[in-house]
Amino acid sequence: MKLNQCVDVLAHGSAENVEISAISFRSDGDESLVSCTVGGEMAVWDLNEMRLRCVSRFVHSGRGGIGSAQFIVGEELLLTCGRSDNCMKLHAFDQPDGRGRVVRYR
Repeated sequence: MKLNQCVDVLAHGSAENVEISAISFRSDGDESLVSCTVGGEMAVWDLNEMRLRCVSRFVHSGRGGIGSAQFIVGEELLLTCGRSDNCMKLHAFDQPDGRGRVVRYR
């Protein structure tokens, strides 16, 4: 384990200065990371290959995009909350391409 050292840099999308608002690591055996932006995008990263798996756009609409994201411990489920759309969404990451699908929202 490296402390206080940059291990790698992951570029989120094509823009240079994308503001990341939340990140969460999966803990169900799939070594991946989800990063979310204030623009409402959610990117899934493969940590073994250090590459982008997929990007979902407009996960949360409105100003501020995604405010928080947290994987449920030991599950393939991610809970996201929008900053301004007053919405919580539960995503299941059970698709062959690694993309999440919304299974519940409120």
